[in-house]
Amino acid sequence: RDERRRTTATAAAVQSKLPPTISILNPAGGSTVSSETVRIDYSLNTPEDAPVKSVKVLVNGRPVALERGIKVQPSNKYSVNVTLPGGDCTVTLLAENDNGLSPEANVFLHFKAAERGADEFVRKPKLYVLAIGISQYQNPEYKLNYADKDANAFVAGMQKQKGKLYGDVVVKQYTNGAATREAIQDGLQWIQEQTGQGDMAMIFYAGHGINDNNGVFYMLPVGADVNRLRATCLNFEELKQTVSNIAGKVVVFIDACHSGNVMGTAQRRGGADINAIVNELSSTQNGAITFTSSTGKEYSLEDPSWEHGAFTMALLEGLGGKASVPGKTKITVKSLDAYISERVKELTKGRQHPTSVVPPNVPDFPIGVQ
Repeated sequence: RDERRRTTATAAAVQSKLPPTISILNPAGGSTVSSETVRIDYSLNTPEDAPVKSVKVLVNGRPVALERGIKVQPSNKYSVNVTLPGGDCTVTLLAENDNGLSPEANVFLHFKAAERGADEFVRKPKLYVLAIGISQYQNPEYKLNYADKDANAFVAGMQKQKGKLYGDVVVKQYTNGAATREAIQDGLQWIQEQTGQGDMAMIFYAGHGINDNNGVFYMLPVGADVNRLRATCLNFEELKQTVSNIAGKVVVFIDACHSGNVMGTAQRRGGADINAIVNELSSTQNGAITFTSSTGKEYSLEDPSWEHGAFTMALLEGLGGKASVPGKTKITVKSLDAYISERVKELTKGRQHPTSVVPPNVPDFPIGVQ
């Protein structure tokens, strides 16, 4: 009997520590909608001692609303109005209490737009670019050869998209001495505040990265001291928080994924196991498409014949048109990934394997045109 009581008590304790559950009631999956605003009805359940703190709404993996202060309804039924992007999409709901996040609830909707007049204005998205590249660190032992050039070339490549895919391309760029910890933090705040729901944000980082003894990843600004990581470096959490709160689509490029002796050679950008970072950025609640220069604990390589890192060399070629979809002029996330993957393996003779991770519920989409 005592054993049975203990088992029952343990089960009750586990039950009380559960996250909420959320289900979409209406509209049904596969429904066709014609309004840019749709009402989503949902049900919500949570343990009595763990009220729901918020419900996050995402469309195609990007946040569009955050409902706080949810008042408990006896029926456990609620609704939220969601603005759609003007195409087929997946709406995702996530609820959170003190015990964690709910499993996601998804509904796929077909969007049938009203007929547009021939002369009706169609707004092109804006592209916001935050580019960081550091070769000349204050500590000469950290020196790299081409990280600053990588950032400059990435910016130049994306500025060519103005008037093509994007109505405007707006840039903040920090290289070498300008890439202080405070400046990078300002840049992250800027891109979060400026990017609207219909816009695109791209964050590019070339430089050193390192994990501390607890596995926390830090980007190394120009004044970095690896013996004082918290005080002088940029915690990955700041990048993650920025990404999760940007309203538009987000693509992150990281050329800083390496291991071993972090400052062992100027030809290697050191040193982190990047896999966990990529997966976290690309999780449902953060929703960034993330390209990284190498896998796990591989080095990312530079070479004088390229005058770039291998990853950025392939990225620039791809965005320049070599990654376009066969028979078309557009460059999509998938076509860019395929090109970079093969090109980097070719450049490095198989020593480096770049990766990309696309969050759940984010469809393939164009990020550039020839």
